[in-house]
Amino acid sequence: MSDEALLKAVRAGRTVEATGLLDGMTDAERRACLPALKELRKELRSAPWNAASRVAHPALHAAGAACHTGAAGAATWIAGVDMRWSQASPGVLLHVLGDRESDWLADLTHRLAARPVTSRLPFALLSGLVGLSGCEVPTTDAYVRGWFEHMGASRNGGRSVAQRLRKEPHLSVMIGALFESLEVTGQISWLFGDGPGSWYNALAELAEEGVLDRKVLVDACVARLLRGGAPADQRVFLRLLSSLALTRAEERERSADWTALACQAVPSVAWHAQSVLASFALDGELTPGQLAEMSSGVLFRTEKKLVRAQLVLLGKVLKRDPSTADVLLPAVAEAFGHEDTDVQERALKLVERHVTALPGPNRTPGTTGLSASADTDGTTGADGTTGTVGTTGTDGTVGTAGSAGTAGSAGTAGSAGANSARERLGELAADLSPGLRLRAQRVLGIEAPGSAATVQEDVLPPVPRRERLAPAPESVAELAEEVSAILASGGGVAAFERALDGLVRHAHRDREALAEALGPVVARCWWKDRDPRYPSADRIFRESPNGLEVVLAALFEQVDTDTLYTAAQQGTTSGNCHHSALSRAFEARLWEAAYRLRAEPMPFLLATPSWDTGLLEPEELVERLTEYRRLDARPGTADFAQALLRVRRDDPAVSAAAAARARSLGSPEGYRLSQWLSSEGPLLPTSRRRTSGARVLLELGELQEIQGHFPTEFRPLGRPLTVFKDHWYCRHWGVTDRQHWPAVVPGRRELVAARLLRDISTAAIEDTRMDAMTLPLLAEADGPAGEALHLCVAYGLGARHPEDRLSAVDALLVLAARGQLDAGRLGADIGELVGRGALKKSRLAESIRTAAATGAYATVWSVLRGLLPDLLAGLAADGAGGGSGGGAVRGLGELLAVAADCAERSGAHGDLPHLPETAERHGSSRVVTQARRLRTALTREAAA
Repeated sequence: MSDEALLKAVRAGRTVEATGLLDGMTDAERRACLPALKELRKELRSAPWNAASRVAHPALHAAGAACHTGAAGAATWIAGVDMRWSQASPGVLLHVLGDRESDWLADLTHRLAARPVTSRLPFALLSGLVGLSGCEVPTTDAYVRGWFEHMGASRNGGRSVAQRLRKEPHLSVMIGALFESLEVTGQISWLFGDGPGSWYNALAELAEEGVLDRKVLVDACVARLLRGGAPADQRVFLRLLSSLALTRAEERERSADWTALACQAVPSVAWHAQSVLASFALDGELTPGQLAEMSSGVLFRTEKKLVRAQLVLLGKVLKRDPSTADVLLPAVAEAFGHEDTDVQERALKLVERHVTALPGPNRTPGTTGLSASADTDGTTGADGTTGTVGTTGTDGTVGTAGSAGTAGSAGTAGSAGANSARERLGELAADLSPGLRLRAQRVLGIEAPGSAATVQEDVLPPVPRRERLAPAPESVAELAEEVSAILASGGGVAAFERALDGLVRHAHRDREALAEALGPVVARCWWKDRDPRYPSADRIFRESPNGLEVVLAALFEQVDTDTLYTAAQQGTTSGNCHHSALSRAFEARLWEAAYRLRAEPMPFLLATPSWDTGLLEPEELVERLTEYRRLDARPGTADFAQALLRVRRDDPAVSAAAAARARSLGSPEGYRLSQWLSSEGPLLPTSRRRTSGARVLLELGELQEIQGHFPTEFRPLGRPLTVFKDHWYCRHWGVTDRQHWPAVVPGRRELVAARLLRDISTAAIEDTRMDAMTLPLLAEADGPAGEALHLCVAYGLGARHPEDRLSAVDALLVLAARGQLDAGRLGADIGELVGRGALKKSRLAESIRTAAATGAYATVWSVLRGLLPDLLAGLAADGAGGGSGGGAVRGLGELLAVAADCAERSGAHGDLPHLPETAERHGSSRVVTQARRLRTALTREAAA
């Protein structure tokens, strides 16, 4: 009867009564109660989440923990997800578990502590179990996080953090565990606070008192910084290291660590490490070789602030001790390969200033020189400078220790090192931009093949080639595999069309065999054996057919025939947004295929394209209509309409021959195809630019040929597109069907681009994400690249997120490779959008630089040639108006830098409006410097 009483108390939520009953039970009696408690738990899982169901959870949580006599089972029960939001208090759990043996409790403690942090187990429970069992304190992420949150939240009579930590018996273990954890730091960083009462100052105070081992704490901080991690985590340990206020001796002991951090750590940590090493270098405590090693790594970084600071440091050391030039100048030259030409020029100026300190090849013997690796012997003079190899003795002879030279000829090693340094400088000069490379060659006395930079050929990606679609899978097993892949990760036009055609074909041949093969594939689809408490599949499918899923659901009779018929006849898309014309045409064919599969299966689809771009060869369509005629099958209305839009009509001879054969079929579809092939096409509607706020959009006129004989769901493709009227409800945000829209109207991608233009503009104006990802598909599609597509690319180049900008760069390069890029139009479009405030020049500079970095220098320059005059004119107008020029200048220097690089590498020449006025401005700002560089590149004589 005890189990019935316990179950009754638990169900009623009487935790105190249930606890009392558990106290009087033996282990066997508790185990006997467990099956009933598990059944109650299963019942509560499916019950509605309301007060009536929640009331039993705390008592059930405690009872189940007590009735499990195995530590593993008890841990699983206590940490159950369904118990997390309404569980027993830690005190109750510790009470019902308190009579267990210490080893059992220790096992339970460590099992619970090993659970993920997301389990959110109360720290009071974990720490209480540690006290009950007497086991070693766990150092898992869950326990460490709980300990820090507990110590941070404990006020204990208003005592400070340091006072609370002094009373903690496990302080050293927990602090050590913090340094080992890879997840906890970021989760508790908000606890560390600021000011005198922060954790940072408390730990530093305890280290000073000896409560914590200072050396262990410093080593742990440095080790954690060396390990790397998220910038937020690294800032915590850097702040703690700064609070410890390392002495000069402690810093000196870790010179190698500072070098590694300066080269590889996140910027904030690298900056600290660089400042420590800089003080060593300026005080003569860093050998030239060590400084060179550090510089090679720092100058390789992309952070300009760090690179410039390192060049300043190298300049100071070289000025103080010119004899280090043969070691340090090659390190300076590591910056010749930096992506920022300003950094390259700074490094080159430093080389120009100190290259005279390098002894010439014919230096007079007997002078003492510095070996290229003089620092490797580790000798350091009293003033902190590195000792020379081959020093002169008191008798006037030259010592041979560490010297490659003979007595009396100590300059030989130095001369060899200098020659080696000059050779290395010449090798690294090849990484400079062409204009600076010529300057470096003159300084170093290197003979160049010509007086001007070598013109580089444009490097563009391979032209995308159309791929023939393979036939639909012959077996249902193969088809099931392809459908499974599409449902799991989507698929392009080719995979989707093959799978759709395969479903139609195999449903016509043997519907039962098809359903059997697809059974495991659709077993986990949301509409398969759906829960009756949720909305019906019909209601959800009316919002969107979800690609192939509506066809599969129709095959398994999860959608009503009436719903399929209505959708196939009238469509289901509500609203009249910019995308509805494309989505309605695409979805009409899916609904028709789903309905016909149930009511009148088609032998195959007419509109399956011949090519992966969506184009359909006219001869193939005629052959399919011939087979339909032989089988006396009725073509699908939407399927035939889609076939007409896809059939290729750019070859008059092929179209005429196919039209004659189609007319001879004697069927209505054959006659319609014959008319279609005999007409001119594909046509594009007229367009005009309209502005809407900062946006520049396009309106399209009517396309009469996509009207008349086409079904209702296809006619919107030919109707006018307006900017201000189509603002109704839109359900197409982020839909995967967008990749299929260019294949709805192959050869007319301007229709698609115009309807996606507003979406792509939001990626730049409203900082949305992923809206420009369709640009590469549009660039690879068939048809003229007109005003709409170029505007789309312009918006994409100024998008907020890098992945969208990369998509725009890909589209630009593909259009250029296909010979379809109108660079002047694109540059003018970008200039107009910048002027309206739709695009930011800093984002454009990054996109343009990325495109140029692929080797497409001439292409990028052709775009910039059309863009820069407007921007330079705006700068001139702003200056003439007495303004500060901040808005006009911001980002312009970066664009001019890319333009200068492209002009130098592509051999561009000629005048650029407003460039001379900008180059003749006073000062040395980035805009003026790069304008002068661009002017020099454009006026340089062409290479012979």
